[in-house]
Amino acid sequence: MESDEIKAQIANHMAFAHESVGTVAEIYRQAERREVYTTPKSFLELIALYKIQLAKNRGDIEQLRGRLKEGLIKLHDAQDQVAEMQVTLAEETIVVETKKKETDELLERVGQESIVAEEQAEIAAVEEEKVSKVQTEVGAFQEQCLKDLAAAEPAIIKAMAALNGLTKGALTELKSLATPPPVTPTPNP
Repeated sequence: MESDEIKAQIANHMAFAHESVGTVAEIYRQAERREVYTTPKSFLELIALYKIQLAKNRGDIEQLRGRLKEGLIKLHDAQDQVAEMQVTLAEETIVVETKKKETDELLERVGQESIVAEEQAEIAAVEEEKVSKVQTEVGAFQEQCLKDLAAAEPAIIKAMAALNGLTKGALTELKSLATPPPVTPTPNP
């Protein structure tokens, strides 16, 4: 017991309870005509029961106290973790804002570059059209040149044959002529 005052009040209560049992026993005897005895042993049993209940209640209170203490420790730990998380959140918020600004700038730059790319694509489409037109013209010219080459090829072959047919004697005779003879047509094979 924590104080003498509490001890005295408990002792007075025990005595009052024992005397009250005697008074109620007398009322019971008059009503039912049966005797109930209270002895010093019953008084001692009352004290023993009180001690048992006191020990049990103290154990329960101590258990609740331990749970309360653990709960407070956990609350303080949670409060510390929340404070750390708030600091981390504030730091990460700054990083997120920075990244957001960088992303916005990048998006703006990409938008500008896409506009430039679209302009370049338009220019490239015009140039491609011009190139395809030139390519068509070049293809037609090449075709014409191949036709002209094919038409000139038999004449070149004849000239080569005639050139191969020249001898030294014919060249000497040709030099001796003052005016060349008229051209005679050669029969076509």
